[in-house]
Parts: sequence; C-alpha cells; structure tokens
Amino acid sequence: MIASQPYSTAAPCRSARPDEAIRRPRALLLASGLAECGILATGLKEIVDVMAIKDTTEAMRLLQARIVHLVIVEDCDNNYEFCSRVRRFSQYAYIPVLVLIPRDSLSARLRWLRAGADACLEMPVSRPYLLAQVDNLLVNRARLWAPFYTADPSGLETGEPGPGADGILWERLNQAIMQQLPNAALNVSQLARELHMSRPTLYRKITEISKMTPAALITRVRLDRAASLLAATGYPVTEISRMVGFCTRNGFGKAFTKRFGLSPSEYRRKVVL
Repeated sequence: MIASQPYSTAAPCRSARPDEAIRRPRALLLASGLAECGILATGLKEIVDVMAIKDTTEAMRLLQARIVHLVIVEDCDNNYEFCSRVRRFSQYAYIPVLVLIPRDSLSARLRWLRAGADACLEMPVSRPYLLAQVDNLLVNRARLWAPFYTADPSGLETGEPGPGADGILWERLNQAIMQQLPNAALNVSQLARELHMSRPTLYRKITEISKMTPAALITRVRLDRAASLLAATGYPVTEISRMVGFCTRNGFGKAFTKRFGLSPSEYRRKVVL
C-alpha cells in the first residue's frame, strides 16, 4: 500500500524537451496482487512509464522485446527465480532491480541482496519514499554509465544529416542506441518502439541516412564506443565487451578486428603508446 502524499521533487532523469521523450525511463513492475499492482503503477507513473504485469514468463518476454530501465518485483519465490535469471544474463545485468519486501524482514532483505537486487523497500511504503528510491536508482545508474555512453556523432563515419526532420531523427536514434548500449538484445524493433515509428519506416530511414542496415549501425556504434573505452580507460577487454553489448569476448574480438584491423589489445597498445 502507498500513502497518498504528493511527490514534490522533480525527477532528474527526465528531460523537459518534448523531442527527447525517449529519455523517460520505463519500469517493469512484477506483482501478483492486481489491486496493489495498480496502486503502485499509479504512484510510479509520475516519474516513469510503467509496464505492470503479474507473470514472470511475460516479464521475461517484455525484457527481450522492450527497452527497460528498472525492474520492480514483490517478494515471492517465482520473482526470486526471475531476478536470479536476469542477473545471469549479461544483456540485462545493467538494469537495476528494486524489491518490495515485508516490513521488518531481515531474512528477505538478505535473500534478495544475495540474488543481485540493488535495493529493497519495506511495504507498506509512502509514495514520496518510493519515488525517491526509484529516482535514486535511475539517476545513479545513469551517472555510472554517462561518461562512457555520451553520444559522439563524430565516431560514425556514416553521413551526417543536416537540419530538419532527418537530423532530429538521427540525433534521437543515436541517443536511443547509446543509452541502451549494454543491451545485447537491442534491435531495430526495440528502437522503432522507442522512437514511436513503425519498424519498416525506421529501417528505411536508417538505410537511407547511414547506407547501413540497422543491425550494422548498432554494431558500428558498439565498436566505436569500445575503441574509445580502450583508449581512454583501464577497463579489461572482457569488461568493455560487456559494457558495449557483446555477449562473449570472442565475438567482440572478431567484430573489433574486422572493424579496425587490430585486436582490442593491439588497438589499446597502439593508441596508448
């Protein structure tokens, strides 16, 4: 249950510009109680878009099909298994998980933290506290990735559209890809939903502007960002491959070598020296 106090603090993760609506976070709310799920969803909609469901199978399907910025689950065995599965897959590991647990339940808190949850909230919770916790998770995660995923249009050797509708679309497309770079499952269907366009229309626009398929464009952005990270940070190659959305180091190494003519380690040595 949530108290009805208004949430007076503006959500720092939201943008005030209408053409940057893509930056509004999306939360997956997994709760079996329909009444409570509805109450939670209503309270959360002040700062995030909410997908409220009660089935873990549907939750996993949505994770695969949509871009999700936060997962909120209630304390139950099915959801525990779901959280454990999410944490086992590198393409979802970047998504923060918030768990709603019974009051004064230390055992539940420890159990969920061991499963990889980022935070636990005791129920019932006041609306301001719930929204502040959600804001905190989203903003801190955004700050963590911001130095590495700030879009750099100069990194794309793909023709840059001038002012006008195509220029705005290109900017929003770059934002969408960069914000979801750790997501190995990112594809044109997800991007089309984020940009509120049909898949065929977005596919056609991408090929017209970049002379590449959407899959090739996404891979190009991943590899160019990886090159920047190799040159500017000391992160291990395996960690960088995960940060830019590759499931395996071997697959990353082959794609990187094809793009730059050097392995990731060779590229780092050449650039740093």
